[in-house]
Amino acid sequence: MQQSLAIPEYRAEPLSLTNIFALVEIKFQGDRIQQKQFDEYGKLNNQSKQAKRVSGITVGEGFKLSLFRYPEDKSPESNNDKSQGNSSNNCRGRN
Repeated sequence: MQQSLAIPEYRAEPLSLTNIFALVEIKFQGDRIQQKQFDEYGKLNNQSKQAKRVSGITVGEGFKLSLFRYPEDKSPESNNDKSQGNSSNNCRGRN
């Protein structure tokens, strides 16, 4: 199972090739990212970069790509937080 999360540059505008700040690929236990996925993200990034260049928004880059693996990349809970009575519903950071 995989999920992708697109983060727009400007929240008030609809998501488009010129309004992508970052994509986060979320992988769950036992799931692996394949080279084909990286290739597809590369193509999309080039399309975004070209659209931004044509629109005059930027000439530098398309978007950032990040891979998040759950639960491997989940921040571990510290013993200090548990002793203060914090529950897992009261999270800080990347939990």
